[in-house]
Amino acid sequence: MAYTNVWTTAAPLDTQAANQGAVDFRATKLDVMQRIASFGAGLLASRPTPETTSASADWTGVMYWATDTKQTFRWNGSSWDDISLNIPGALQVIKFNDLSKNNSTNPPVTFGLNSVTIPTSFDNDNVVTIAGGGSFDITAGTPSLSITTGATTLLSSAIPVSVETEYTVFISLLGITPFVTAAINLNFLVVGTGVTSTNTITQLFNFSPATGFDITLSVSSFTGQAHGSGLSAFMV
Repeated sequence: MAYTNVWTTAAPLDTQAANQGAVDFRATKLDVMQRIASFGAGLLASRPTPETTSASADWTGVMYWATDTKQTFRWNGSSWDDISLNIPGALQVIKFNDLSKNNSTNPPVTFGLNSVTIPTSFDNDNVVTIAGGGSFDITAGTPSLSITTGATTLLSSAIPVSVETEYTVFISLLGITPFVTAAINLNFLVVGTGVTSTNTITQLFNFSPATGFDITLSVSSFTGQAHGSGLSAFMV
């Protein structure tokens, strides 16, 4: 937020008229109120930059709580340090989703169902959990459902050929530089028959720490309908 007055201890001057004291008291109250309000909490994008216009304006140590990202920051005198994980008992959880409802009739060679982008802060000892689902109406062809990251195929599984097949997927990612361990559980349910099939895989793949990457579900061509109902994910 913009402050009404610049913070300074150089004013008022000793030569100022005594009858201006009440004005200065009110201005000081306003200055303190505005800064307490802005430093306390708010959106990450609203995080203030402490003033350095006065040599006596040392804000080192003030804290800020980002209500949207659930992070805690401390001003080190020149920039904000993220101290979220240094707070005893603190657990930083970042949520990210692709909740779009994607539908395709007679999808082409490949059709992207849903995709989520892993945050660039993903690194050693981070864990990501992803869950989602959708359905297929297949009248011809032998399609497969693929789960990929970049050029790496984590899992590709044939879809049971049925007028209606539902799928659910659960993915866990563990970062251990320079690899990610991906544990995937993919389930198909043939509606009306109760027939289920499960595909489970654990795979390592290379990644560059702090770069972020996508996890994408896609289906190969077939005759019929494809529906992706979304992916929901979080990282700790």
